[in-house]
Amino acid sequence: MHIDHNQEEHILVSKYFRHTLLALITEHPEFPAAGVKKILRYTAEATKEFHDKGWIHIDLTPDNILIIWTCDDQGNQVVTDVVLGNFDIAFKPEGGEPLQTHYAIGNVMWRSPEGQTARGVTKASDVFFWTGALVKNGVTPEQEILHRHLLYFGPLPEGLLQQVKVESWCDALKKLSELAEMTVADDPGVRFEQWGEDIAPNLDSEAKSMISRMMNLNPAARTTIDEVLEHRWCWDKKEYKNEVVKALAPPME
Repeated sequence: MHIDHNQEEHILVSKYFRHTLLALITEHPEFPAAGVKKILRYTAEATKEFHDKGWIHIDLTPDNILIIWTCDDQGNQVVTDVVLGNFDIAFKPEGGEPLQTHYAIGNVMWRSPEGQTARGVTKASDVFFWTGALVKNGVTPEQEILHRHLLYFGPLPEGLLQQVKVESWCDALKKLSELAEMTVADDPGVRFEQWGEDIAPNLDSEAKSMISRMMNLNPAARTTIDEVLEHRWCWDKKEYKNEVVKALAPPME
């Protein structure tokens, strides 16, 4: 990522980025939706490039998405560059085998379900970056966030248990799932698929469709980064129409 260096002083010089995604949405909550979509699309493209080279980022969070934006002549906020950063714990699995560690790595608030258990981390784990809730009532951060995952995107799939494999974590997942299902029985609207405009006014049907696939609790069934980039939500209507026309056009002779 550096653009210059000083060999004698052992210094790398990097481009200056105005915000991280987290800082941007915190300081500018009214930032244009089209700009946020562009940021996420560029992040997905960077993740795809990383995956295509056989790597897993593991720490994909809003803090690690770097952004340059400016204002045009009309005062509109415009994104000009987006870069995925922080590769300190990136991993290149041998033979494509899932990463198994003795402890969870990466940001606790953004790990996938399998990432919280530290068992079976794959490229699919990078697709599953989602915020959790504050820790309370003596529950560990991992358990609290897993409960939210199961509550919003459950029920617990067998595929996740097969990926995690460790008996203690599988038992914990089953217990957390039981708690989540009790809540859903009392309030079915808590499931993400049931969320309406009163809960998520900025999510249209296409956005919900893509998020549901990205948040699939079964890593083996979770959408790939290629499929994310192919999803209609990632493109505005004009861009999508142009891409469809290109795809359907007969080959040039």
